[in-house]
Amino acid sequence: MTKIYYAGEDKVISSEKIDNDSRLSIFTNKAYFTVPLGKASRFDGYFVRDKGELFKILDSLDFQTIDFLHPEKVVNVGNSFTLYHGFISSSFYIDSETGALLYESNSSLTFRLNFDVKRMFDEREWGRFYDLKRVRDTLWVLHFVKKTDEREDSSSGMKEFEKFVFIKVHGESKRVDSWKLRKYDYDLERNSPKHERYVFSALELKTNRFMILVSNNYEEGYNLINARFKVFDKITKTESSFNLNRVSRFEEVNFAFSRAQHSLLALATEDYLMAGLPWFYQEWSRDEALSLKALVISGELNKTKKYMENLLNNIYYNGKIHSNLHERTTFSIDALPWLFHSISYLVRFADKENISAYLFSNKFIKTFEDSLIKTLDFIEKYHIKGDLVYTEEHESWMDSSFGKDKRKGFLLEIQAMYMYLYKLAYALTGNEHYRNMENKIRIATVNNFYDSRLLYDDLENRFFRPNIFIAYYFYPEMLSYLQWRNVFDEAIRKLWLPWGGFTTIEKSSELYCPRHTGEDIRSYHRGDSWYFLNNLAAIAMYKVDKTRYANYIAEIIAASTKDILWLNALGSASELSSAEFQTGQGAFNQAWSNATFIELIHELMGDL
Repeated sequence: MTKIYYAGEDKVISSEKIDNDSRLSIFTNKAYFTVPLGKASRFDGYFVRDKGELFKILDSLDFQTIDFLHPEKVVNVGNSFTLYHGFISSSFYIDSETGALLYESNSSLTFRLNFDVKRMFDEREWGRFYDLKRVRDTLWVLHFVKKTDEREDSSSGMKEFEKFVFIKVHGESKRVDSWKLRKYDYDLERNSPKHERYVFSALELKTNRFMILVSNNYEEGYNLINARFKVFDKITKTESSFNLNRVSRFEEVNFAFSRAQHSLLALATEDYLMAGLPWFYQEWSRDEALSLKALVISGELNKTKKYMENLLNNIYYNGKIHSNLHERTTFSIDALPWLFHSISYLVRFADKENISAYLFSNKFIKTFEDSLIKTLDFIEKYHIKGDLVYTEEHESWMDSSFGKDKRKGFLLEIQAMYMYLYKLAYALTGNEHYRNMENKIRIATVNNFYDSRLLYDDLENRFFRPNIFIAYYFYPEMLSYLQWRNVFDEAIRKLWLPWGGFTTIEKSSELYCPRHTGEDIRSYHRGDSWYFLNNLAAIAMYKVDKTRYANYIAEIIAASTKDILWLNALGSASELSSAEFQTGQGAFNQAWSNATFIELIHELMGDL
């Protein structure tokens, strides 16, 4: 059994047991590297980010003299991890400046490097050309070219892209030049094709140190790897440093909070916040907007403001914003409420810290106010029916359809979000129209959604779902204290999971799926428990009655802490869990899961 340790300054914590599908991980905004301790995925390995895309580079390492994937212990610290096999240690780092992958060991070990250079989602087998050359005794370059092939494409021989992969070795190295079939059992379980693929075994090394650096240009890559290899020790020292935030009296919570901040900032590119790795590396407006408050808490004020400005500049004429700002297909109706909520928080934070004059320009404040007013004008003109806001299919965060569950029409949390926006607009302008609209939506929402102890999720199917917590988060004025308490009590009865989370649909529903179904969407919003929503639920329960719900809040914190430290990609918050028992599944490093945990612990700091 592998034991996992986290190190930070003068503190160390360790696990008792690690889930079979856990993976060692390093995430930065330029590259990521994961090593599976159990079932392998084609999304494990070394990936680099280039112009908004992710490219896989290295699939795996095959060690000859040690059981590499079954170490006795592992130590995670900063952008690095170290595996121990007896007295042998093997450490991996990512250079946050260049995205290069570094390895060092206290022994000279023999292993092969298996490459699979491709765009992340490209599963084509043909048209992959590897040209391996030794540049110096210690330096190799693997020139990869992807071309179209008539066996899979409409053309043949057309160049799509090329990469220069430089491998600098301190030790012996020899050419292998062979193909190896890799099987991906983790993807098979997730119903995620393809489950096997041939990868290129390029080199066999006998070394205690190497570096891999990827470039689109030979000369630039050649010069850069030689320069960075000279400061190898400086890089490893920098990337193995870690700032532990002592936010509570519980060491595991402190480490989880610090790792969540570290993992969230690893998703923060120069221009936007990635929604999650590996699959959601694009700019997803809802995920980004929801996570901005945690960036403020983490001290990234200028970067947060830049992200906000970018989102404000992408508001569409219909009062919405595209869900994915790279693909621009579907719209999100809830991304802008999250954005305006986060901007409002940043403005209040800046006022409290007396930095408003430094942080905000008049143009930013005017853009914020104008965007809010224009959004409400468009929503009122196109999307309000009978004093309620109407949502099209796939526009809310629960954007997967299955059976009769299409989640369209009048949705609870959307009403709460727009009541909040009208309240904010009235506060900014003093215009009575906005207060009147707020009251109209509130009355219509209570009359149509509230029934004694129940607050229904939608008016078409009248499901009961944990979106009640998002509704409270945005607009607690909707109901009285006693009414909210009754609604939350009913949510616990119908939705609570013994391991410390909420299912996404009541357990009595015919649509309820107790186990995660992977890329088959049946369980996605019909059973799976989402860590971001659990964290928001804990915040809502804390604000309603922290004494009454203390045990549930504590169990959510414990479950989210367990996920970050001991499940899935170790040190990062997962996307979701099965309902029946706790798992770390979905994306390895999900922005809003990290962000809402940061927000939750920040909210409770005085009581932890």
